[in-house]
Formats: sequence, structure tokens, C-alpha cells
Amino acid sequence: MGRVDLPYGLTELKLKNRPHKYNTSLWMRYRPWNANEFHGPSAAVMKKISQMLFQGKSKNSADELLHSFLLSGEPGTGKTSIAVTLGKILNCYDPVEENGMVLACDECSSCKSIERMSMRGGHPALIYKDTSKLKVDEVRKLIEEVFHSGANMGARNTVLLLEEAQELTEKSLKNLLVETETMHSTHFMFLVSSEPDSIKKHKALMSRMREFVIPGWTTDQIEGMLKDIAANEELSGRPHVPVEFLNKIANNCEMNPRLAVNFLQTEVYQGGNDGVDGTFDISKLKINVRADVAEYAKVIAFGKLLMNGNVSGCTNFLYDNIVRKVNVGNFAYSVGSFMRENFGRFAKAGNLGDEPMLELIRGITAFNRTFYDYRNINPNDAIVLATMEAVKHTHAFRLMTKNK
Repeated sequence: MGRVDLPYGLTELKLKNRPHKYNTSLWMRYRPWNANEFHGPSAAVMKKISQMLFQGKSKNSADELLHSFLLSGEPGTGKTSIAVTLGKILNCYDPVEENGMVLACDECSSCKSIERMSMRGGHPALIYKDTSKLKVDEVRKLIEEVFHSGANMGARNTVLLLEEAQELTEKSLKNLLVETETMHSTHFMFLVSSEPDSIKKHKALMSRMREFVIPGWTTDQIEGMLKDIAANEELSGRPHVPVEFLNKIANNCEMNPRLAVNFLQTEVYQGGNDGVDGTFDISKLKINVRADVAEYAKVIAFGKLLMNGNVSGCTNFLYDNIVRKVNVGNFAYSVGSFMRENFGRFAKAGNLGDEPMLELIRGITAFNRTFYDYRNINPNDAIVLATMEAVKHTHAFRLMTKNK
């Protein structure tokens, strides 16, 4: 068979298209599932953790193994993907070594079942939870179920992944500390957080964990990942996406790889940019994460309502000023940035303490997560639902700070 020339002058494709019947988004289809599939700074972090984990294992010394990790970095940089991939490799029946890394075989029953089931959080060897949805007492119960109930006796290793770990309470962190002190050689735990300061304050827990920071991506690294995905799609029969499209996306995604891939899907492949000849028209590509001046004035007004926990005010404002009158996606991303910047500044100025700060973080997280979940279904509904989720926490924040 002759050599196939790859688009964009690429010499290899790292990513693999893995269709998933529960999630058809481009981001999920091309999510890395093996140690050699990562792009950007997450590739270097993945390689480092892989070498530390499996070099210790090759010496048959359980004491040398790392068992607890804190993965931190900006949203969309690959933290969860690294943890999930390591969980898959740790349970592979026939791992292989390549370029100084241990890879999952992708063929054994464990690899296939983890890949198929873990996206729903249901595989006994790899359990991951969004801590923003867990109550205080549920963390202790979760640890017991995952590590001590015997439900995962058939697994080679058991991996617990806790996303949004900055929302763990002091009591929950103490429960995790107890677990790290007596952790079995086949148990592993990953805390994933884009705002890890509250975790790092817990010195005793951090002394038993290893933190890995995933640095921010550059535009060149994001463009490289987009080329990999677009090349895969082109080889599957989709039209060629001009490199200037990919460059424009990379320069307007707030350095967020996940957002860049979402743009590629919604604004290029699904955005009506393809012409009658099967090509794309860059003049129709409207990528602009930042709202314009007039729109940002509305962001500020809305942010103040949100900060005050004003449910009816937020809802009325959305319907009167936002829905169907501005680019809902741009508005939502700007609101997320406004919340992160202004809430943090407000909280620091008021010296509010841990619990109010946690509510602010929960509000920001709830807004971004809910909007991401629903934006491809109905953006107008998405921003209303996201607001209602955020208001629950910002209202609680205001109650806490009222008595200070």
C-alpha cells in the first residue's frame, strides 16, 4: 500500500477518531486515550507522570509508587484526560513501552470496557465524580465504595478521579488525607482543579500528593492540535479546512484548547461556512470570544445582578437584553470571564474566608459547566439555565457576606 500524504504537511497524526454514541462532540471524539496521543504542554506532563509511575512499578517496589496526584491548570488544558488515560493504562492487561512511555494496548477487554464505560462514570476500575455535585458526607462514602467495598475486585488497579476538587470542604480533604495515609498499592487518586489554592493550603494532604501543573497552551500548539483533528476529518471524507481558518480559531479561543475544538465544530463544520464546491468561506467565519464594547456593558450590568444573587433580575435581563439580540455564545464566555475576574477581586478585597470563596467558585463553575452542557442544543436556553445554576451559589455567597 502506497504512502498517504497527510494534510497540512503533517508527518503523523497523534489523535484518533473515537466515535462515542453517548457524546458526538468533536472534543470527545478526539479526546486522548493513550499516552502518545497528547498535544501541547499536556503531552510533556503526561510523559513525566507515566515515567514516574511505571518506572517505580518496574522495580517491584510498592513503596516507590506514587498514588495520589493533584493536576492543576487552566480549563481545557488536558487535566482530566491525563487522569483518565493513566487509569486506562494502569488497568491494561498488555501494556507496551514506546519512546520511554508505557502505553495501553487498546485491544484488551479492560482497555475497551474502560474506554466505553468511563465517560459515564460507571467503570469499576475508573470512577470519577464532579465534586461540585457531591454533598459533604458523600466523599467519605464514595471513598469507602470505591476503595473498600470489594465492588472492583476484578480490577488490576482502582482509580478515583475527583474533578473540580477546589470545591472539596475541609472535612472532605481530611477524609482524603486519611485515605492517602493507608492507601493500598493498587489504589490511585487524582484531584483535578483549575483553582487549586484551597487544596494546597492543606499542607498535610499535599505532603502525601504530587502536584503536576499543566501550563497554558500557545496559539501554535492549539493550531497544531486543530490541524491533527482537521486532517483526520479530511481523511474521513470531510472538506479540507484552510489553515487560515485554524489560525483564526487558535488566535481567538482565549488559549483554551477545548473551546478551540468547539469552535471548529460549531463555527466551521456546523456553521454554514461550506460553499457549493465543498470548500469553506473564511469571510463567514465569525469567531470572537470577547464581546464588543456595547455588548460588554451588558455583561457588566448582568454580572452585578448575578453577584447580588438576583434571580428575577437576571432572568428578566436575559430575556429583555440578551436572548436573540446578541451572540449568545460570545456573551456567555464574556460573563464567565467577568465572573472569574470580578468575583475574585471582590472576595479578596473583603477578606471573606474559605466558605464564601467556595460559593463564588461554585457559582463560576456552575455557570460555565451548565452553559457548555447545553449550548449545542439551544444556546438561548443554555444561558438561562447556566444563570439559574450560578445564582444559587452567588445568593448563598451574599448571605454569608452579609453578616461579616
